[in-house]
Amino acid sequence: GRQRTRVPSKTTMLSLMARRMLSKAGMVPDHGLWWKALRFRLTLLNAARSGDLPRVKSLLWSMHSGNAPLSAEETTLVNDKDVPNCLRGAVRFSRKDLIEHLLDVEGVDVNVENDFKATPIFFIAVNGMSQSEYVQEATSKIEILNLLVSRGA
Repeated sequence: GRQRTRVPSKTTMLSLMARRMLSKAGMVPDHGLWWKALRFRLTLLNAARSGDLPRVKSLLWSMHSGNAPLSAEETTLVNDKDVPNCLRGAVRFSRKDLIEHLLDVEGVDVNVENDFKATPIFFIAVNGMSQSEYVQEATSKIEILNLLVSRGA
């Protein structure tokens, strides 16, 4: 029979693509530090999508206190891109407590746009039934919509 080839994970693919781009630009990062920063960023985004508020708080606290494996440039990137992406992930999966934390404590703009000019409220409109609505204690999309509108969306 035919032998199956192993499909690399998304993290592995991101790692390979980023390393290739950096190599072409003549910038080869310290692999250990670079990998730790990438792992930190992906862990933060995954914690936000899953609604793990204690984990998100812990990761952001480590970043703000200078204990995260991030350079100054990477910290700026996390603040400018990843924290707003956490808000979009929290909205997409109806994570009300996380949304409130990101808006109130982290100061994320409720109307922050991604690279495609989509704001968090867009993800309420286009996602249909959120994945968390299958869970009994889930926050409804209407509650999330009302929360975003009450904050100026």
